[in-house]
Amino acid sequence: MIWRKHYRSMYEGSMIGAGAAVFALMGYVISHQEYERGLGCWVVRLNPVLLSAVMGEKVDVIQGAIDYLCAPDKNSGSPLEEGRRLVGLGERSMEYRVVNGEKYQEMRDYEERKVQNREAQAKWREKRKAEAGAAELGLESNGGGGQGNVSWHPDPVQLRLSALFHRRPDTAWSKKECAAFKALGEIPESDLALIETYYRTEPLPGAGDFRRRDLCTLLNNFPGEVDRARKSKPSKCF
Repeated sequence: MIWRKHYRSMYEGSMIGAGAAVFALMGYVISHQEYERGLGCWVVRLNPVLLSAVMGEKVDVIQGAIDYLCAPDKNSGSPLEEGRRLVGLGERSMEYRVVNGEKYQEMRDYEERKVQNREAQAKWREKRKAEAGAAELGLESNGGGGQGNVSWHPDPVQLRLSALFHRRPDTAWSKKECAAFKALGEIPESDLALIETYYRTEPLPGAGDFRRRDLCTLLNNFPGEVDRARKSKPSKCF
């Protein structure tokens, strides 16, 4: 979608009192101008019949607005072409050179650069935030986003917990698992040993197997699992 920007000064300058059709047409000119390399300038095509239907005005009103924009304006803030906004292209019927077309385009480019800068800054801040969070959770960023773009640096406790679910040592934890582990703080060795024994043994026949089926659920319910491990009566270790 093509867009251009014009400032409110257009409504407060020398066009005051020119009529609604003139202001509507000037907005149309700014948004529809195109750069022509052969001429080295910005050009717009204005068909009074078409614009009459677009703007809901009579053809002669649209033509009057075009004539107004092509006329000199001694009070204009622009000294170019004696204050004209448009200059006809002679034999090229209904086509006009936009006198300050480059200025209008520069306004757009400036606004686009501001948007791009804001987006780039937001992405940079998000990346720094993710890297800082990953570092706290035992993950180191390799650039880019997503689970596949981090290096896994687990501590010994994390490796022991991973082994309970038959995970390879180089299988990185998810962010939720890392967050749950961090929330536990330091796990006492006695509690970890109880959990290891509990999860590596089979329960007595008829006693029911209430062990958690995934690492994240275990981490989120770790204190309760420790209590359950203390009360369990294993049949055999595997």
